[in-house]
Amino acid sequence: MKFNPFITIPLFISAILFESCNNSDSIRENPIRPTTDSAINNFPAGNEPVEIRIGNQIWSTKNLRITHFSNGDLIPEAASANDWKKAGEAGKPAWCYYNNDTTNGEKYGRLYNWFAVNDKRGLAPKGWHVASDAEWKKLVEQLGGMEVAGTKLKSTHGWKENGNGNNMSGFSAVPGGYRYKNGEFNAIDYFTCFWTSSESYTYSAWFRSIRYDDGGVYRSNFGKQDGYSVRCLKE
Repeated sequence: MKFNPFITIPLFISAILFESCNNSDSIRENPIRPTTDSAINNFPAGNEPVEIRIGNQIWSTKNLRITHFSNGDLIPEAASANDWKKAGEAGKPAWCYYNNDTTNGEKYGRLYNWFAVNDKRGLAPKGWHVASDAEWKKLVEQLGGMEVAGTKLKSTHGWKENGNGNNMSGFSAVPGGYRYKNGEFNAIDYFTCFWTSSESYTYSAWFRSIRYDDGGVYRSNFGKQDGYSVRCLKE
């Protein structure tokens, strides 16, 4: 599905809940040596560090791309729109590549529904956890607040229409798009959305979104059946 900003931007703005701003005096960039745990394909080897310290938090610098829960059980792949829709309606965990294209997986990681995020078998690898709503709030405040933190989180390339960030934080957010509960894909190269581990209501959970056309970070709650990227924090 081709990205349509005239549809997508109002959709996201309607769900935005602004976060309070804070100062950026304590911003620190302190890359840490990459971990070597390759038992689960979560942080692939590469030239970039897989960890970054921002304040007193240590974040992964790659979107999650595992295919197994931490206990070893397989996370089902939902390649077809029907499989994705059925998994969501049944409240079952699922993952996919954007457009079911493995090359997108190499660049953007995998998209997960919230049932995978919240599964008690554990989506995050040992020693890590999926960041909560409160932990995302702390990150955003550490970077100066929701109006400016997006620029510092976004990578310096890959965003459409001159929407790149300065990646001051080292977080390296890439525009991986998302998947609707009906199985349709949207907004690759324009948007990224990150699930938190925090439920908002029975049928929804909190997430953060960053987009190409401004420097903000947006806090919203959408249905658990949607597919978003995931970032982890070190224990």
